[in-house]
Amino acid sequence: MKQDVNSLLEDMLQHIEKTILPKTQEAGQEQTCRICGCTWEHGCPGGCWWVEPDLCSACVDVAYPEGKP
Repeated sequence: MKQDVNSLLEDMLQHIEKTILPKTQEAGQEQTCRICGCTWEHGCPGGCWWVEPDLCSACVDVAYPEGKP
């Protein structure tokens, strides 16, 4: 089970590095959440991760109160 979780986390990090980070770096901007303003280096208290290029996991319910379309 622990190996499965580690593998999943590694896959998620690779996805972020390949898709989300290059978009923000090319634009010369630091990746920032559109709701709370957290960044890669200054995440939410308790931690968060990117679910969209400008939305962190802690703010998904705020951005999509009826569930993600």
